[in-house]
Amino acid sequence: MQDDNRMTVIEEKLAHLEKYVGDLDEVVRDLAKQLHTQGQGVNAVRKMLQDHLSDAGDPGDEKPPHW
Repeated sequence: MQDDNRMTVIEEKLAHLEKYVGDLDEVVRDLAKQLHTQGQGVNAVRKMLQDHLSDAGDPGDEKPPHW
């Protein structure tokens, strides 16, 4: 009897651990998707900044607004 009870406890713990690992896997996948999306956003902002800076030219050539 003792072995049957012990085996049941082990099986219950295994089932809980399998569910826990599945839940953690889902969380990690969601975080990876968010990180990917944020990385794309950062790259888009970086490109916009680079485009803006290259279009602005040399600010030393511009006259001040009060002239």
